[in-house]
Amino acid sequence: MAGYWKLVALARREAELIAAGELEQLPALHAEWDSIVASLPASPPPHARAALAETQRLVAASTAALAASVERTSAELQRLGTGRRAAAAYQAAGAA
Repeated sequence: MAGYWKLVALARREAELIAAGELEQLPALHAEWDSIVASLPASPPPHARAALAETQRLVAASTAALAASVERTSAELQRLGTGRRAAAAYQAAGAA
C-alpha cells in the first residue's frame, strides 16, 4: 500500500516542480515514478483506490498546467515571429 501513497507524493512533487518552472527536474522524478510503478502489482488492490484517485487528480492537473504553459509559449513564439517579420519589412523599406 505504501507504494501507492508514494505515487501521490511524487504527483504532488511534480505539480510543485511544474508550478516553480523547474521542468529540468522532471526526468529524475519520472524515473523514480517508473521504479515505483514497476514494483506494484499488475492489478491494484481495492484499498489502493483512494491513493490512485488522488494520483489521477494530481496528474491531470499537472498535465493541464503543462498544456497551458505550452500554449503560452507557442503564443509568445508566434508574437516574436510576427515582430521579426515586421522589423524585417521596415528594414527592407528603409533600405529602398
